[in-house]
Amino acid sequence: MRGALHYLTALGLVAATWAASELGPDSWQQQGPIAVEGDAGERLVGRNLDAAAVPEGTAVRTADTLQVDGIEVSELQADGVFVIVPVAAATVVGPGTLGHADLLVDGVRYSSLNNRLDYSSPWATPLAVGIHRYGEVVFDVPRHVVDGDGDVRIEIAAHTGLDTTLDSVLVFDMSLDGVRHEDRVQLSDPLERVVK
Repeated sequence: MRGALHYLTALGLVAATWAASELGPDSWQQQGPIAVEGDAGERLVGRNLDAAAVPEGTAVRTADTLQVDGIEVSELQADGVFVIVPVAAATVVGPGTLGHADLLVDGVRYSSLNNRLDYSSPWATPLAVGIHRYGEVVFDVPRHVVDGDGDVRIEIAAHTGLDTTLDSVLVFDMSLDGVRHEDRVQLSDPLERVVK
């Protein structure tokens, strides 16, 4: 009887160990970014990023052509349509840049074009602690994305030059319904100010 009890206890411990290893979070979930979620217009604060997508007084726009001020004025034509999202961002504990911006529409991820644009992006220079930089994040998406009524989110995260796997990512729910469309849009120059 006692041998059977020891055998069943050992078997139970093996089953519990297996369940913990299979049902627990994988290594990415253990070290992945921590999502801070809210709606467009809200101010969200993560570990090293304080930001608002579509801050008060601004609006999402779409355009067929972007006019970009760089060394020379250039124009970019969208493969589909440009979605231009205003963002205000500052760091919280130390310097960093806006290193990640994705638009998710019904689970499909569209990466920001800002790092590929030839203009002084508000996100190319380091953000300062507590001083918000206002600028625009640009995405080139298929035209049907704007015409649909799907689930739309924008994800932004700071890049501090260190490993950001344990950092936070800010996720804003938003809508593309009734977005103003323009044939040509000039990207705004970034502005900085302290937000209290």
